[in-house]
Amino acid sequence: MRIKRLHFFAFCLCIVTGCTHSKSSVKSDLIVKIKDNHLVNKLEYGEIIYKSKTLDTLKLSEDDTRYLWFHFGIFNSPKTITELEKYNLNSYKSINDSVVPFESKFDAEGIYYLEGYLEEVILLDHYYNSADMREINKKIKISKKILYSEK
Repeated sequence: MRIKRLHFFAFCLCIVTGCTHSKSSVKSDLIVKIKDNHLVNKLEYGEIIYKSKTLDTLKLSEDDTRYLWFHFGIFNSPKTITELEKYNLNSYKSINDSVVPFESKFDAEGIYYLEGYLEEVILLDHYYNSADMREINKKIKISKKILYSEK
């Protein structure tokens, strides 16, 4: 009976440790750097830092191309990517493989949501030694609650 309890305890420990590790690795793939409080009508700087898992599995050649954009807007409530695609959003392009700097500004006091998505597009010029081009397109939802105030 004691051995069964020990096995059960070891099994539970593995599950808990595995879940904790999984959560921390997901967070390190995407970092949103922007303050929680903004002044009304003041331009605020932010950054999206993203480490692509797709690039870890692909070997890009000189002919292949990768684009990384951040599309966003300021809204009263959270939005899905499908909803966001219907709006005319602000768009910023990455300055290197992983950093997308952006600026935001809003003209009213209150709690609002910076709602957007990161779009990664990879164009493989010669897909598996054929003349065909392949496009890999990935969208990642980003949401940040921000307080806008006069002071």
